[in-house]
Order: sequence, then C-alpha cells, then structure tokens
Amino acid sequence: MANVLIVEDSQPAANAQAHSLWASGHTVEFACNGKTALEQFQAQHFDVILLDYDLPDTTGLALYHRLRQIDKEVSVVMITGRGDERLAAQILKEGAKDYLTKSSGLLEVLPEVVQRVVNDREIQKQLAEQEEALKRAHEELEHKVARRTAELKQANQRLEQEIDYRRRVEKVLLQTNRDMLFILDSVNDGFVSLDGAGRISYINRAAREWLAPECPDPINSAFHDAFPWAEGTGLEEKAAQTATLGKRCAFDIRVDSERLTGIVECRIYPRPQGVTVQLQIAGQRKNQHIRLGNDR
Repeated sequence: MANVLIVEDSQPAANAQAHSLWASGHTVEFACNGKTALEQFQAQHFDVILLDYDLPDTTGLALYHRLRQIDKEVSVVMITGRGDERLAAQILKEGAKDYLTKSSGLLEVLPEVVQRVVNDREIQKQLAEQEEALKRAHEELEHKVARRTAELKQANQRLEQEIDYRRRVEKVLLQTNRDMLFILDSVNDGFVSLDGAGRISYINRAAREWLAPECPDPINSAFHDAFPWAEGTGLEEKAAQTATLGKRCAFDIRVDSERLTGIVECRIYPRPQGVTVQLQIAGQRKNQHIRLGNDR
C-alpha cells in the first residue's frame, strides 16, 4: 500500500479523495497549499503525491518543479479541471506519472491509478537494481577478462622464452650429436645401437668393416643378420638382458669367421630405448692371432 500526500485547497475534495484511498488500504496526509506541501514532502517520504493544479499560492506545475529539485524521482499525479488537455500533455512531458481530471469518475479510478504508479515505481526500482547488478557483473567480467588476458600474455611470453630456449638447446644438441658421430666414426672400436626391438638404428665406420658382405645397409636389420659371426656367442641375448635390466655388461667372445678372427671385447650399454654395443678387438690389433678378413 502507498503513503499518499493530497495537495488540495478544497477540504471537501481532499476528504473525498482520502476516503477513496483509505478504502483501498492507502495512508493519506493533507496539504492545502504549496508551502505546506513542500514542508511535508521534506519531512517524510510519500510514495505518490496527488497535486491539484490550481493552488492558492502557486500552480501545480511550479510546485512540481520545486519537488523535482528535492527528489528527481518524485511520483506526481496531477489533477486538473475539465478542458485542460493541453495542460495535461505539458505536465506529462515534464515528467509527471499521470494526470486526472476533476470529474464524476475521479474517485473511482483514483485508487487504481495510485496503485499503478506505485507498481510502476517498484518495477523501475527493480529494473534499476538489475541494471546496476548487470553493470557490476559486466565490470567484473571485464576485470576478469583483463586479468586473464594479462595472465595469457605472461604465459605466452614464458612459452616464447621456453621455445627459444629449446631451439637453442636443440641446436646445441644437434651440433653435439654431429660431433659425437664424427668422433665415433673416427675411432677403431665398433659401435652399434639397437632399438627396443633389437634392430640396428646406428652403426659407425669401424663396425661397418665387420659387416656381412650381403648386408651393406644394416639399418633396421637384426644384429645376427648384419654380423653372422655373432650368432651363437650370446651377444644378442646379453643385449636383450641389458635393455631389460638397465645395467651395462662387458664380456669377451671368440670369433672365427671369414670377416673376423680372434677375441672381441664386447661392452653393452643401456639406452632409453634399446642398447649400444661396443666392439673392440682385443689388444687393439696388436695380437698376431687377430685378423680382419680384408687383412688376410
């Protein structure tokens, strides 16, 4: 229900309006002129002001302007005489909520109009609250987006730094690998790498000297296919064991074949995927009993 201020210099008219509103559950205060209306408006809150246009000390429109200076959201329903349609249009343009004419039907529609004004104000209040909540949510979202954007920018910078670091590391590792391969191709010991399936993935120059003639390209071949003289020596079995246990082993094997004759020292080293087999002729070829096939 609404608290209504009736601004009307005619006491009978004010009483009639008050009775109509009381019957609908509204509370009512009275003011007989503009000065009293201003004093009461400043002293307490009113949901709706029923403002007569013709007052002893001012006009309803002038009083409405004063009320708006105090509270821009004031809800005023102007009551005019018959034939003042142009005046009513101006009042609505100024911001009044509605206008009523002094006619026989005034008292009947008055409670309904007051309630509608109250309902409209409540809806506007809710809309304003929702708009404010939406504004806060939007600002919070913008803040989160800005914060997330900054985080992503930092993450992107770190990623770019990491990529640059990895590129430099890969470049160093590539050069190191090239240097290592060059070194391995320069030594007299044979080096053969086997992958997890026991297939040859790398072989150096020295080891190629001991290849079977029918296996010029041993990559992806089984060890015994490339080096038939190793079959039956237990080398491949120990290579598989080293790959499984992850422990290096060293042993000698006796070789007597067309390509190689003598004692070969074997060392097998575990790798992340497979093993590397090092083959070294006993005594670094100083022993007269050791011969390569192409030295016969």
